[in-house]
Formats: sequence, C-alpha cells, structure tokens
Amino acid sequence: MNSYDEWSRLLDGYARALGSEALKRLHIHLSGIEYGPKGEKNHVPLADGDLKFKDLFRALKAFECAGRILCESPIMEEDALKMKKAWKRLSGEKEK
Repeated sequence: MNSYDEWSRLLDGYARALGSEALKRLHIHLSGIEYGPKGEKNHVPLADGDLKFKDLFRALKAFECAGRILCESPIMEEDALKMKKAWKRLSGEKEK
C-alpha cells in the first residue's frame, strides 16, 4: 500500500467500519522501512525508503483526517520537519 488510491481505499474502509469520526482521531507512525524476508527489518530515513508520504498526506487531506503522526525515522528531527513542511504546503497552512 503506497499510492493515493490505495490509501484512499484504506481510509474509506476505516470510515465505513468505524465511522467517519474515527478519522478525526488517527494515531500514525511513519518512516521509511527496510524489509527483509520476514517483513520489516529497520526504520530508515524517508529518502532511503519507498514510502510515498505525500500520497498518504493527500489522502488524509481528502478524507479530512486529524490526529497525530509520529516520525520513527532514525533522523527523526529532519524527517519530521520534512513531513511538516509537506503537510503545510499540501494543506495550505502558512509557516510560522
């Protein structure tokens, strides 16, 4: 799952199963991921992973989601700022 359409289908499924209010209280952990034969191995910087976080953010915006996103990148501060700037650009919020 990594495209806008896939994220949208997931959010639509959550809204149908849990009610649209559940999308106002999301708790999300994000980072790039290195995968091995048994699944997730390590968190990696966003630039080193394949997560299309801008597609995810577009879907979150389209579904009027709210809540928290926690950055789990090994370069947490840098990637958290990268995500914050991307969200602000997408949502039209002004930088302070």
